[in-house]
Amino acid sequence: MLPELIKVQRGSWYDVGDKEVRHGCVYTYRVSSIDVLKDNKIGEWMLSVFIDRWKTKAFVKATLSEDSSLLANEIKTKAVVFKQASPENLNYYNYFYHLVSYIKLKGARLSRERVSSENEIPLYIRNDDYLKKSNKVKFEKYKEVIKGKKQFSDKIVVLIEKDSSCLLAYYYFLEVIVGAYFNSEQSTLDLLDYQCNASNCF
Repeated sequence: MLPELIKVQRGSWYDVGDKEVRHGCVYTYRVSSIDVLKDNKIGEWMLSVFIDRWKTKAFVKATLSEDSSLLANEIKTKAVVFKQASPENLNYYNYFYHLVSYIKLKGARLSRERVSSENEIPLYIRNDDYLKKSNKVKFEKYKEVIKGKKQFSDKIVVLIEKDSSCLLAYYYFLEVIVGAYFNSEQSTLDLLDYQCNASNCF
């Protein structure tokens, strides 16, 4: 089951990268690993997708989860940014792109390692049935999508059609959330050795 749409509304947000306020649509989705992976550990998550009104940029972040571990709280600090492909490149004009990354918890922080070939794309992304069957998702070399920039020319990007907020949320779920749990040494905080008791404020 793909992410379930909970709410759509107009909104405004601050774009830290471009240092400006953006306006557009905010989509709230619920997604559960049980529906995708049969995995109780990852559980249910609420994700927000922000797409500016001109569809030049989008970003996705996790806002709520069933897990209260260190890893889950670190995931909530990580957004994935999707940018419009080069306007002059008509093959990809209707797509957002994002550099595919391998996510892992190192110490207490999540790190990203960008991939340079399709074989390096994590299996939980490369072999996902929804992504494989969708005609709205592609994987290409950065240099084929963005012309004239050499910094990431050998890296792989995922391309997702701009009208697919659901797939933006789903891709975030796979790359960041599933990736973090699968690749991390400390995936959950051991909550079995103590108990949190209610206390009075007065």
